[in-house]
Amino acid sequence: PNLSDDARSLALAVDLADEAQVEGAFERVEKELGPVWGLANVAGTWMGGTPLADTPLATFEAMVTVNLRTCFLASRAGARWMRAHGGGRIVSV
Repeated sequence: PNLSDDARSLALAVDLADEAQVEGAFERVEKELGPVWGLANVAGTWMGGTPLADTPLATFEAMVTVNLRTCFLASRAGARWMRAHGGGRIVSV
């Protein structure tokens, strides 16, 4: 599919670490805008700077959640929707 002059967008507030919210976001996009053909994963954070021996487990877990869990959940949901329409593209930064 090609973007045209009538390309539309939809802004949603979604907790990307919440599986149900991610799935719901794709459902809403499909309902309001049509088939999902692409996904760009750009959520990320860095909370480092503390020596490893002094880094709290909570800091590590927060980085894993934002940097990996969100990417996995969005990519999995996106891949399901794209597969249903014959394909698409996912880019993770």
